[in-house]
This record gives sequence, C-alpha cells and structure tokens, in this order.
Amino acid sequence: MSGDPEQEYFSDGITEDIITDLSKVSALGIIARNSAFMYKEKNVDILKVARELKVTHVLEGSVRKAGGRIRINAQLVDGETNSHVWADRYDRDSSDIFALQDEISEAIVKALKLRLLPEEKKAIEHLEQCLAIAQRIKYSEVESECDVNLGELALDAGDTAAASKRFSRALAVCRDAGNRRGESTALWWLGKIDRVRGDLHAARVRLGGALRAFRAYEMHEELLGCLEDHAALWHALGNDAEAARMHAAVDVSRQRLALRRSPRAEARIRATIASLRAAMGDTAFDTAWSAGTRWEIGEAAAEALALAPEEAALA
Repeated sequence: MSGDPEQEYFSDGITEDIITDLSKVSALGIIARNSAFMYKEKNVDILKVARELKVTHVLEGSVRKAGGRIRINAQLVDGETNSHVWADRYDRDSSDIFALQDEISEAIVKALKLRLLPEEKKAIEHLEQCLAIAQRIKYSEVESECDVNLGELALDAGDTAAASKRFSRALAVCRDAGNRRGESTALWWLGKIDRVRGDLHAARVRLGGALRAFRAYEMHEELLGCLEDHAALWHALGNDAEAARMHAAVDVSRQRLALRRSPRAEARIRATIASLRAAMGDTAFDTAWSAGTRWEIGEAAAEALALAPEEAALA
C-alpha cells in the first residue's frame, strides 16, 4: 500500500469492518483491532504471526488505487502450513468510498465464514468426497450436481472465479454425457455470474439459452429462478418494459409451480436416490448416506431430507 493518507484511511476502514463483522460470528474467535494493527505495513512471517496471536488462520491483503479505480487483494492463510485457503481480488469504482467499503467487507466476511465455520466446511468436504466417488464410478449426473453445489457455495461466498470454474466444469461434463437438463442448469448459473460481473451481453445469451431449455424440459423451479434473473437483467439493460413483462411471467410461473407441487415430487426424489444406490452399490451408498453425504444427489436429496425415515428407506 502506498503512503497516500486517503488510501490508508480506506484500507483501515475495511480492516475494521471485517474485524467487527467477523466478531459477530459466535463460532469464530477474532483477534482485536489493536493486536491486528501491530503488523500493519510490515513484511511479516505468517507462521510467526499465527503463533504470536495464537490463531489458526491469518487474513492479509493490500489496497491499490489508480485514478478512479481501486483494487483490493485478500488472502486467507493457514497458520500451521502457510498454505492459501482462499484468495480473491476486487476491482471497483471508487466514486462511493463507503458503499465500496461495505461491499468488499461483506464479500470477504461471507467467504471467510464459508471456509472457517464447521458446518460449511463439513458441507464442502462432503461434496468433495461425493465428487470423487462420482468421478470414480463415472456417474456424470452426480458429478455435475456436486460441481454445481460447490459452485453455489463459492458464489454465496463472493468467490465468482471459483464458482465460474465449478459451473464450467459441470457444463462440460453434462455436454459430454448428453445431459441436457444438467447442461441448462450450469448455463443458467454461468449467466448469473455474467450478470454479476457486468457482462450483460454474455448474460443475455446464456440466460436466454437456459430459459428456453427450462421451458422445453418443463423444469419449473429452475424456470422461475431464471425468469427472475431475466427481469433483473432487463432492468440493468435499461429496458423497463421487458423487465415488467418478465416480472409478469414470474408471477404466472410461481402460480403454476404451486399447482405442480404434489406427491409426484416425492416419487422423483425416491427415483433419484434409487438411481444413485444402483450406481454406487448398496454398501457404498449406505456408507455415504450415513456419513451425511446426501449432498451428492443435489437439490433432490436435500428435499428428501424432509421425508420421514421410513419413506426414504423405501427408495
């Protein structure tokens, strides 16, 4: 970081916001501001810092400003191995310094919570295990589901680069396997990322392709979400009339979806579970299921958790 007082003020503000917001998470122990600021602008040994502060992870970063743009780099480092657990870069317009401060600190806090909290870490670990199983037994449908779920978690954490990589992998797997439904889902998520990044042309192309597929394959829940994304996209493009049309379509889709929720959904869930059991074998499936790795079936498995144990056992 340069000696620019304005830049230093901005950097200190983000650091304080992150410390404050992470301190609100009861499951995490966060070092106080004064202790953290002892290492400000120093070339330090991360392992030594971790030992001195008695912490398991260290967050470090930098701020650079050029004209009206600001670039922020942040890295979460394991205090025992000195390996990077997470890293990301944020490039933003500096016109509204306080809004930017809030946006960046929120994104970093989400990312750290995802990687440090036990529940989120366990979910990621289970997904990675299921992904490995699916790749080993060449079950492409589950493989793509795992990548999509991991991509969603990464996107929730604000890590668009990691999310994009997961969704792109899922798209490739689905295309190779001829899985058109899975392909359209991955395309939808990539379109969402395009919109977040401001690449509205790419978002329009991808979201349009996903929308047509969802209609063709009668993927009603996905269609509803995609219509909502289209409405936001048209607003961003300045076409309020088209956005209004999409909002009307959202209302219709929501009503139709409510009518379609029926016992047939439970049958679909059971069929999904049964297909995975057949592919993995009873022993491997039972082991994965009892270990909590229900994530590998994707959204259908998550819904299955709402079934009574005896109903799930019928699958």
